[in-house]
Amino acid sequence: MAMRVAPLAAQGLRCQWGLWRILGTFLLYSLRLG
Repeated sequence: MAMRVAPLAAQGLRCQWGLWRILGTFLLYSLRLG
């Protein structure tokens, strides 16, 4: 997984967008479980 994250980190904004997207999905799953 780190192998895929490395090139994304070099792109900057796209990396941040990906992180926000992951956080969003995580929150949605937590709300569904809750």
